[in-house]
Amino acid sequence: MVPHMIEDAFLPGDVPTGRPGGERPTLPPSERGLSLDEDKLKPIAIVGFCFRFPEDAVSPRGFWDMMMEKRCAMTESPKDRISVPGWHHPDSRRRGQYPSRGAHYLKEDVSLFDAPFFSLSADEAAALDPQQRHLLEVTYRALENAGIPMEKAVGSQTSVHVGCMNSDYRLMTCKDVASSADYDVVGINQCMNANRISWFFDFHGTSMNIDTACSSSLVALDLACQCLQNGETEMVSHLFWG
Repeated sequence: MVPHMIEDAFLPGDVPTGRPGGERPTLPPSERGLSLDEDKLKPIAIVGFCFRFPEDAVSPRGFWDMMMEKRCAMTESPKDRISVPGWHHPDSRRRGQYPSRGAHYLKEDVSLFDAPFFSLSADEAAALDPQQRHLLEVTYRALENAGIPMEKAVGSQTSVHVGCMNSDYRLMTCKDVASSADYDVVGINQCMNANRISWFFDFHGTSMNIDTACSSSLVALDLACQCLQNGETEMVSHLFWG
């Protein structure tokens, strides 16, 4: 049991609590969790990366320029994403409507995707959550940025850890079950965010999508580092989409 949970696990009077009349309970060192020996930790390096942020922040230079110029990437919501007149209301206390007229959107068309390059048919691509499409593309770009050719990456002991919380595309698709596509099961389920990457690149390591709300990316990164430290994998693809 985690030390800080001990007090909550017993009724008052069952164990000393550190308050008047008793000492705070302690655990022996062997039960307090892992003690990391820094001398035994393997060095970990980020050898390649790729990202897609809103507006012009789709490259290191674009992101740097946006930060230096103190530009905001928020834009008014496009008509094909949400009906602002139908959903907007300035009163944030009004339920069922949005107080904001905009958000932070990717500038490029999210429907653009080179399906044949990723060994997918037109029907498969149509059922594919845009998050999966972008994750495939940024993973390829990250390997390219690292100078790792496909022939070296394919079949490697590489694990994939994706931090992802929401899936709007899945909610949209499930509204009308009668019109669901043949490949919806593997196109909209969040586990496939990681599994799709492992499949295409033939990665043989752990493959998982982590959803812990706002901490999804951090937890995914922690698990990825653990895989590297304990020797389960040679390389990690850590991705966050949200």
